[in-house]
Amino acid sequence: MKILVLTNEKLNGVLFYRCVMPHAYMARNHQVKYTNLLLLMPDEELEKYDILFMSYFNYDENDISRCRRLGVKVVIDIDDYWVVDRFHELYDHFQETDRKNNIPKIIQQADGVTTTTERLASKVGLYHDNVCIIKNVLMNDNFVNPRQNQIPLFAWVGGNNHTADLFIIQHLQKGYKFPVYVPEMYRLIFKDNFLYYPPQPIPNYLGLYNEYDIILASLRDAEFNTYKSPLKVMEAGMFEKPLIVSDVDPFSEYLRHKENCLVVKKPSEWAKWAKVLSDDEDMRKELGKNLNADVVREFNIDVETKKREAFYTSLSN
Repeated sequence: MKILVLTNEKLNGVLFYRCVMPHAYMARNHQVKYTNLLLLMPDEELEKYDILFMSYFNYDENDISRCRRLGVKVVIDIDDYWVVDRFHELYDHFQETDRKNNIPKIIQQADGVTTTTERLASKVGLYHDNVCIIKNVLMNDNFVNPRQNQIPLFAWVGGNNHTADLFIIQHLQKGYKFPVYVPEMYRLIFKDNFLYYPPQPIPNYLGLYNEYDIILASLRDAEFNTYKSPLKVMEAGMFEKPLIVSDVDPFSEYLRHKENCLVVKKPSEWAKWAKVLSDDEDMRKELGKNLNADVVREFNIDVETKKREAFYTSLSN
């Protein structure tokens, strides 16, 4: 099978997890090419491909028309819900770009759609009858190379547009003096409420999991967030890190309190569980080990790749 993957010049988390990395793994058995200049590709080259894969934000009506004319099947990936509430940082952007109406139109133009969870698939399925759920996964490399810190260090690892999620845990650093690190981009907002780690290119940011001892996954309980993938659980588990986590979807189904993580059900428990893990190295190791076992089982790249291969094959036949 010949697969063409549409990317951007600048790699972001979505492109890494949904476009670049999974198709790099598929390239062991299939011909895969990446491009960010589909417009410049002549028809005689484009028509050699069976599948064009793209994220929804790289959608271009002209690209779809060309592929349809040349017999190339188009797979569009939807990794986020397209409606946010007015408290989300992207609310104005979603309103200005009419995301609520435009994303369903994009979904309808695909030959097939991939997405991340059953919950999000239930929304995508309202606009397309050929939807395949493929989880975010990492290649089975030896990621774990932990740094030995004198005291346990905490980190929230993630990107932009998470101000509301960080408000949930801002008291841990300033109020309780737990050393909590977050991305440098939030310094102007939170000032000395956190410690900060420098900007990290994709996928280098994954190395941060080796730098810190305890991972915090705070997430506001909002409809938009419930359609996200459980990425923070998966990443922490891959690195065998103890996790303190909000008791919300999309995390809930993977959480076993005091077995593979510590679950926060009310605000006061952030400090409570932070204190517990700071003082108990054995618990940190046990939670990390158990979470790793669950993640390796639930987020298996070979399983997800077989799903993707079968889906593409069904479209190209």
